[in-house]
Amino acid sequence: MNKTTGTVWLLFLLLLLSCKEEKVIDAYVLLTGSTMGTSYKVTCKSNGIPSDSLQKVIKRELKLLNDGLSTYQEDAVISMFNEYGDITLDTTKTAQLHFYRVYKSARRYYNISDFDFDPTVMPLVNHWGFGYEKVDRTNARSGSGIANIKADVSMSLIDEFNLDGKIIISKKRKGTELDFSAIAKGYGVDIVAQKLFSLGIEDYLVDIGGEMVARGKNKKNKLWTIGINRPLEDATLSQADIFVQLDNVAMASSGNYRNFYEVDGKKYSHTINPKTGYPERSNLLGVSIISKDCMDADAIATTCMVKGLDEAKKFIDVLPHAEGCFIYNENDSLATYYSSGFSKYLTLLNK
Repeated sequence: MNKTTGTVWLLFLLLLLSCKEEKVIDAYVLLTGSTMGTSYKVTCKSNGIPSDSLQKVIKRELKLLNDGLSTYQEDAVISMFNEYGDITLDTTKTAQLHFYRVYKSARRYYNISDFDFDPTVMPLVNHWGFGYEKVDRTNARSGSGIANIKADVSMSLIDEFNLDGKIIISKKRKGTELDFSAIAKGYGVDIVAQKLFSLGIEDYLVDIGGEMVARGKNKKNKLWTIGINRPLEDATLSQADIFVQLDNVAMASSGNYRNFYEVDGKKYSHTINPKTGYPERSNLLGVSIISKDCMDADAIATTCMVKGLDEAKKFIDVLPHAEGCFIYNENDSLATYYSSGFSKYLTLLNK
């Protein structure tokens, strides 16, 4: 090979490497893992950031989230509060800041939902076998003890103080415990999405356990299209009749058709009504809420499931920042109700 030929081959090789690097810059990556008792899936345009680096960033954010909010983690901030009843927060520490942000938002929804959204429902969640405590689900659930447990359930039993610039959260009854499972996944989605955006990534779909935020375009240069799962016990995760397109908004869903158990022919669902103390079962089968922030959408979806169809319709209509899709049972058939602004998200796939 002469010098000229070698130079040509070198230039050709550099061109190939340049093209390969360009593909990496434009590539979409899929990152998956486990968190908060479920799985996460992040699809994004990497903007040249290696996928293993992005994965490390996401895992670090989610670890800090669990350090603040996981009732399954003994040293988490929420677990320390549940165990000892008084905590002093240093919001310069990320895990404690996560706890405080979610606590404040949960208290807000407790107030505006007429107490149907109640994060102190944890003792009831444990009683019915859906919490961190192990119970024998084979035993039929009875009403015994519900009144005593309900005495520990109310956000009015938790006080917040500011002493010398420090935030103190304190509970009045030892049995009162917090459970942020109805809002934490949505908050986690927001945190991951914000982190991606801070890295210059503007095209992504972040999904934690079905709660998601979408921004920008997918790899086909189109808006992200999401299917709303058919709320039936025998439906697969891919079965959907309703499709929406999301752009810089969040969607969260809630339903009783997957997380339940059956004893002696009676079904017990994971949505616990804090006012009655019992699992909520109604003709409202599934709720999907679209909002700017996923934490809000998550809390609203759970609230609507607790309220039931008629009250959920009234509730969503007074929330200016949210739209809802309610799938319910009517004469043994599936029926759908959309709030006034939900239709703008529907795609041609529904027609």
